[in-house]
Amino acid sequence: MSRPTTISVASLAIFGLVAGTTVAATTPAGASITDPGATSSVVRSAHPGGVQISRGVRGRLTRLTTDPDHPITVPDATLAQESRPSPLAAARAHAHALAGSLGVTSADKDLVSQYVHRVGNGDNAVRFAQRINGISVFAGRVAMIVDSQGSLQAVSSGLASAPGDTSMTVSREVAETVARSAAARAGRTVASRVSAAAARPVIYSPGLVGLSEGPSRMAWSVSTISGAEDANDEVLVDARTAAVLLVNARTQRALNRIVCDRGNARVASTSYAAFFASVCDNSWSSRNEGDPASGIADVNGAYSNLGRTSDFYGTQLTTSVDLTSLIGYADSDVTEWATSGTGTVNQLRASTNWCDALEFDPSCPMDNAFFTNLPVINDHGYPGGAIFFGTGYTNPDDVVAHELTHGVTAATSGLLYQLESGAINESMSDVFGELVDQAHNDGAGDQADDATWKIGEDISGGPIRSMSDPTQLLFGTRQPDKMTSTNWYVGANDAAHDHGGVHSNSGVGNKVAYLIGHGGTFNGVNVPGLGIDQGSGQSAGITKMGDLYWRVENTLLPGASYADLGRELVAAAIQLGWSGANLLTVKNAVHATQLDKLATRISVSATTIRAGATLRITAKANSYRGGAASGVAMRLYRRLYPSTSYAFYGTGTTNSAGAITWNVKPSATSRYYVAIVAGSVATAAAVSSNPVTVNPVVSTASSNYRPTKRKYFVVTGKAVPVGGRVTLQRLSSGRWVSVTTAAVFSRGAYAFRIRYSSRGYKYLRVMDYATTWHGTGVSRTLKIHVV
Repeated sequence: MSRPTTISVASLAIFGLVAGTTVAATTPAGASITDPGATSSVVRSAHPGGVQISRGVRGRLTRLTTDPDHPITVPDATLAQESRPSPLAAARAHAHALAGSLGVTSADKDLVSQYVHRVGNGDNAVRFAQRINGISVFAGRVAMIVDSQGSLQAVSSGLASAPGDTSMTVSREVAETVARSAAARAGRTVASRVSAAAARPVIYSPGLVGLSEGPSRMAWSVSTISGAEDANDEVLVDARTAAVLLVNARTQRALNRIVCDRGNARVASTSYAAFFASVCDNSWSSRNEGDPASGIADVNGAYSNLGRTSDFYGTQLTTSVDLTSLIGYADSDVTEWATSGTGTVNQLRASTNWCDALEFDPSCPMDNAFFTNLPVINDHGYPGGAIFFGTGYTNPDDVVAHELTHGVTAATSGLLYQLESGAINESMSDVFGELVDQAHNDGAGDQADDATWKIGEDISGGPIRSMSDPTQLLFGTRQPDKMTSTNWYVGANDAAHDHGGVHSNSGVGNKVAYLIGHGGTFNGVNVPGLGIDQGSGQSAGITKMGDLYWRVENTLLPGASYADLGRELVAAAIQLGWSGANLLTVKNAVHATQLDKLATRISVSATTIRAGATLRITAKANSYRGGAASGVAMRLYRRLYPSTSYAFYGTGTTNSAGAITWNVKPSATSRYYVAIVAGSVATAAAVSSNPVTVNPVVSTASSNYRPTKRKYFVVTGKAVPVGGRVTLQRLSSGRWVSVTTAAVFSRGAYAFRIRYSSRGYKYLRVMDYATTWHGTGVSRTLKIHVV
């Protein structure tokens, strides 16, 4: 679909199936909304349809969205003349124009292209990885959506600042030792069974992985493996203190198919070379692409459902996705990937009836399935992975699609496998697993089962999770179905606690998906639904939903929260041209599950300031799970003395820490409150700040500094801000004594008449009384010589 364009920028792990800123806005004159990126080359006020920009705590652009009908024209004259410019070249041109706002010195050196994926409507997602001085930034990413003309629709960015200290006093050998110990604890094994490889220096910033904001630091990224399901990890070790910063699980619980059967023989693998040498290859395969059926049921089930999933991604989505090239890998290059990060991708590999001799619970047959990724040791895309099945786990198509989608997630958003991002990672696999299941009905009985929206209903032990009702007790767990659910898991972020409950807390994302696909009324909100499992139109609904989630997979950043998922779902629907009931479906599903529901609080940094000085007003938005809610539009309201009502003052958007700050200079006593903009997220009650007490500035003057005895003279001046009462005071025996009091005129002016009965030097001052709205202000002292 062709869309009109306008002004250019230049002119303007274990992921198992089972647990084991500022909005660009015109503000009233005098409003002083902080905009650290005011020098951005995007001329926002001149752009039709508006451009919304959110910024992080350091002023970096974190999110940019445009009106889909008025994207930002590619800022390159040569590319602009081409009918279909290269998406990567167009995105690179936009990155150059936005480099200052993104906070990068050189878009060419600091942003390394990872991939270009088609995401429907003629649009492409282009993703970049961050480097600083040639060193990779862990989870530092920029995702752009550009249309067929190369115009920019949206940007999602999570980038780090350079570390203050770039020295690495911890050696590679020490880092590997620390990493092996950390991986052993995570996999509940001993360090001697863990192998370390592919150690490389990286820059780590906690804000990029969904943790508290903190300074960037140098770290070693060490890939570890023990052969156990839980122990294919990436461990980040502080390069100065040897502290373990993060354990990132890389094994997720996957058309050129190759399937091998292990016959439940125990396999011991204690190094990358040994582990991937045990992965299915032509030397011992049970069924290759195009071969007739095997005599082993699990092999045939894996072969068939690998094909079903590949067919879904390749034909059911509007944008054809080739799973073989996206997530497979070439057997001959496994060792090369593990050492140098080079190789090709050309096969989907599966091992059935798999057991690992080094598992914590080495039971055979293995009661699970998992997808494991090769270590990503450079910035150029995703190297691929392989899928492993316990007995009986190849039969359900939703289970196979679930595992393969873990590979898709690794190759697109790169969602980390911890806390909310890990829960979304699990949910994404359930969503595509269920869509594959819904798209392939094998008779009336299967269709009835599909209508329940359960995951793994075809496993002998019964379903694992319910998407229609996550609170249903399955596998001993009740999942949350909304952000305020008491079922939300709050355990530790480690392997023993399911990396912060990723398999439990995925229920919220699953409920969102169920409401989008099926519809219904939940939490008092009616969701129309896309008509999946509702009879006619099912196939169209499945395609719509697949297109929606495929686009979101390409725009989410590694440390995404549920609030981010909610925003990206709505943005993706708008960018796909959805309207009416379809767009309402997505918005209401997000609202019903409270992905957009926030608790807010406002604080004023100074309770007393001097008139004319800067008052700093900060509002903070948090999700119900306590995480910072970024990208939330807020409005600031002000009440001036002596008015009894508030008036709009300015607007802003929370940064990556969930905060928005205004710097204002009150000309009069005032009170402030902040409210969430309706439509940004769920409307929340306005939260008022405490009254702001302003110290007045009092000026004084006298008509005659040498008055004559018994003659009146006048003391005049102004008190700003207006609204108080002033008193004239004289110095008597070292104390200030009030002489007379007067009201301040409407413009803050006052006047006193005074006369003296004696000669000599006299001292006077004027003081503004403190009131509920006023602080106390005094003038300079007048030295009067009475003659």
